[in-house]
Amino acid sequence: KEMIIEEFKKYDLNDFKEIVFCGFGEPTMRLDDLIKLLTFIHQTYPKFKVRMNTNGLSDLEYGKKTAVLFKGLLNTISISLNESNAEKYLEVTRSRFGIKSYKAMLDFAVDCKNYIPNVVVTIVDIIGEDEINACKKVCEEYNLNLRIRRYEAN
Repeated sequence: KEMIIEEFKKYDLNDFKEIVFCGFGEPTMRLDDLIKLLTFIHQTYPKFKVRMNTNGLSDLEYGKKTAVLFKGLLNTISISLNESNAEKYLEVTRSRFGIKSYKAMLDFAVDCKNYIPNVVVTIVDIIGEDEINACKKVCEEYNLNLRIRRYEAN
């Protein structure tokens, strides 16, 4: 955590509007360090919007509710919905937690709404119109905001 904080201090962040935690790994895998870093950013750079992109499985990873830890630290959380049901989700994500991962991710997303102003779940547009519509229905059922992202190949 200290190394990351030192890196932040090296840059003039006045040209930026948002700080985003995402990519090349799951940000919540080092939850304690993440919370310390988010707290540092919130205290040091209060004008910045802070967003985290996540798989939404931190409750399973830590065996406890984790959304509350982000209260006051995130403006937006973006959670990968990926698919419209547990079987398809598991096929895509290959989560080590198995079939219960999908429901846990949705429960985490709903819980986040209590602590984070903007909660979004995402899918990519290449999953097909039927699957997109099925995901829309899931979001309606759970009262979640859906963002359909354009697929970008590596």
